[in-house]
Parts: sequence; structure tokens; C-alpha cells
Amino acid sequence: IRGNSLKQLFRPNIVIKKNKDMTYIEIEGPFTFAAYLKFKTTLIKARKESKPIVIDLDAVTYVDHTVLMKLKRLEKEFT
Repeated sequence: IRGNSLKQLFRPNIVIKKNKDMTYIEIEGPFTFAAYLKFKTTLIKARKESKPIVIDLDAVTYVDHTVLMKLKRLEKEFT
């Protein structure tokens, strides 16, 4: 779909970078609903550390509309 393999649609490349002040979660490739489930698990683990979290979507090649809705809900939940 849109130049992405089936494997990429279900297994997102999520990179976590931590420093003493923040946690960065970078997502690369397509960001579909199936990928969102792994992302949310990663986000919940990172949130337990009580550091600010930055979510970087610069390398995302495709975003599913359901993921956009879920991100909006997370924004309200986390703020």
C-alpha cells in the first residue's frame, strides 16, 4: 500500500531514544492501526518513567485515519 510492504504495515520501526530530560519515540515508515497497537504499548512503558515524551513522526510515510483519531484522543488523555 502506497509503496510499503505488508510487513511494514504490521511491524512499525519504532526507535526510542532517552536522555536525562526526555524520551523520544520516533516512528519510521507507515503508521497503521496495527502499528498503533505496538506504539501505544511503547508509549505506556515510556510514560511510567514520568519524563516528558516527544513523538517524532517526521519519517512516517503513511498515516491511517484511525491512527489520527487515536493520536487526538491520546493528546487529550495525556494533557
